[in-house]
Amino acid sequence: MKKLFLCLCLLVLSISINAQPIFWQEDRCLSVDAGYKRANLNCGNFDIAFIEATAYFEPQLGWEFSTRFEYGKDYLSFSPLSLIGLPFWIYSSTHGGEASVNLIGAIASIATAKLPIYIWDWFEITPSWDLFKLTKLYDDKKLKINANVGLQLKFYPLCWTYPVETLYISPYCHYEFAYKKNAADFTYNWWGDNIKRTDKSLFFGYSFGVAVGYYF
Repeated sequence: MKKLFLCLCLLVLSISINAQPIFWQEDRCLSVDAGYKRANLNCGNFDIAFIEATAYFEPQLGWEFSTRFEYGKDYLSFSPLSLIGLPFWIYSSTHGGEASVNLIGAIASIATAKLPIYIWDWFEITPSWDLFKLTKLYDDKKLKINANVGLQLKFYPLCWTYPVETLYISPYCHYEFAYKKNAADFTYNWWGDNIKRTDKSLFFGYSFGVAVGYYF
């Protein structure tokens, strides 16, 4: 079983090295998608709509820069760091910025990113991470920092049909977490009864959903 798993990993790696995702083959590196997700968190369950934008500049980098906005009842979240860090990094690196400043911009720009792995023209596996989300829960006035890591499956059902070959449908799942295990600090709120475990963060849990998007 281990040998089979290793062979599959090597096969995927070989394919991804020798071919780029269909959107790059078609010279389209920017995307916009929208969708729905269900977040089952330690502090409650949320139905959320979202919109997301990505940019894939060079195969040598290997990842897509990404930014995302999410909204639902008692839930508001966005990921600004990559959106700020990317233009800062580009400007600094092309205008003689110091190496340390360029490094800060580079790190900020990939705080929210994806790693597209080509399998076939019509199918792509995309690990993702969002390490600096700002989220508002219920009627709390403060934004809280949280994060997630996850996996997308991208299907391009019209990959042989010009000009919509880069239209995709993408189911995904995320592991949600935060950097402080402080749910016990919020049990006094009116929504405190929704907290399932006081020894975890408010955002401990998972989410899943589906998106429809297009590269242009």
